[in-house]
Amino acid sequence: MGGRDACQKIFDDLGLRALEDSRYAAMRRLAVDCYACQHDRYILSGRSLAAHLTGLAVAIEHDGSEQLTERVQRWLSRTRHIEKPAVPRARGTITIADVAATAPEEYAAAVRRWAGSVWDAWREQHSLAREWIAAAGPR
Repeated sequence: MGGRDACQKIFDDLGLRALEDSRYAAMRRLAVDCYACQHDRYILSGRSLAAHLTGLAVAIEHDGSEQLTERVQRWLSRTRHIEKPAVPRARGTITIADVAATAPEEYAAAVRRWAGSVWDAWREQHSLAREWIAAAGPR
């Protein structure tokens, strides 16, 4: 509803909420990864897609491991080119508009549902995201 500008406004507003409320701040990284994986302008390159898709994978399959996230970020910082895979046309049934409408005390659960929806939409690239995580080094 409202197109790209309205969607971006919701995203920006959630970013401001994260500055004011720890319930939003705690979910900021996952919300950014979800949003990016649903919007072409944030995943133009293979590296940017890898950053956000691995963020989803770490959140969902590795319980949001900070150590693993840091290893992936270091790997991304030293990896100059990553071939960008095919991007699914449909990228999840839950959107930022659905999440933004939830009460603050329900926000974390809503972001997790959003992440599950986005991750499921990218199922053709799950093995690739896992390969990227493995390339970051051993646990």
